[in-house]
Amino acid sequence: MEYLRSDNSKVQFTTILEDENMATSFRHFKGNIYKIVCLGKEADNLDYYVVYQGQYEDKPIWIRKATDFFSEVDKEKHPEVKEKYRFSKID
Repeated sequence: MEYLRSDNSKVQFTTILEDENMATSFRHFKGNIYKIVCLGKEADNLDYYVVYQGQYEDKPIWIRKATDFFSEVDKEKHPEVKEKYRFSKID
């Protein structure tokens, strides 16, 4: 899959549903690792959401608007953070 960020940079990734063994890992700016399960659309407004799974403890499943998942870190709220994006792809 591919997602275009608001800054026009492209993120390519494989989801757990496409290939569980080759699913792309992302690191949240606070340190935890996640894999994207799938992208889905909200029925009322057709916004895309990311369904993602933590790769720690009981492997919780989370959802977040795709625009938020792939957004830049809010530097006013988190001025100490060096990462550019909320979730960065791990190569």
